[in-house]
Amino acid sequence: EQSETSQLTPGRVAGQLSGIQRGEVPDGRVFSFVGVDIGKYKSHWVKISATRDMVMWIVDYGVIETHGLTKFSSEQAVELAILESLKQFADTEPFHDAQPLLCLIDSGNWSESIYEACQQLGRPFYPSKGWSTERFHQKKESKEYTPFLEAYAHHTHDSKRREMALYNVNTEFWKKWGQERFMVDAFLDQTRLAGSVALFDPPQNDMKFHLQFARHMVSESEELVPVDGKVNKRQWIVHDKNNNHWLDAYALACAAAGCAGLRLVI
Repeated sequence: EQSETSQLTPGRVAGQLSGIQRGEVPDGRVFSFVGVDIGKYKSHWVKISATRDMVMWIVDYGVIETHGLTKFSSEQAVELAILESLKQFADTEPFHDAQPLLCLIDSGNWSESIYEACQQLGRPFYPSKGWSTERFHQKKESKEYTPFLEAYAHHTHDSKRREMALYNVNTEFWKKWGQERFMVDAFLDQTRLAGSVALFDPPQNDMKFHLQFARHMVSESEELVPVDGKVNKRQWIVHDKNNNHWLDAYALACAAAGCAGLRLVI
């Protein structure tokens, strides 16, 4: 009995290049999205651009440093530091050129600072909450909920009774969906293929540049696990919980594109 695992490898991810430079937004009718995975000391972010038929580019990614914290910092100090780091991030390059249609920020552990940041910054910044496939329950259209593809916006209020939209996302679906884009060849001859994603070319042609990012992309996977001698049980497996943050951010960016109505052409 053996498990069937994803064939995606770090080498495959790092070698899927687009021919554009870091931060460069492709010519033509494209839409940009950002996902942010929040951490105490640093947060990871990914910016993607995509056409309506889902030709995708990862145009940039990076880390947001949260300054002034120690292991003794109070919860309030952490919340304030994360809030300040997000406000500074909103004034950086990813938001100057090709303003994203939607930026989803993980609100898991420090929700108050994320809610406050999104209130102060306004569009396109929105808080999000990730769910496993097992725990995610899609909502029907109503005044309270706006459904999307494997996601929905909950129109609610924060602790200060201000209106807010909290995006609930089936993160396992979007992680797998994003990983599958790397399994589609980026080019056929000189033409980009719909349903594929490609990274910006590494600076100075450094072929090791994307390896850390690539390891994050394969840090989790869906596996088919044998049960009673038959391969019929799907499980989401975390291989490296300490180095999966860019995968989380990438999944949020992909979910944002799905919420905007972009779809694969089949």
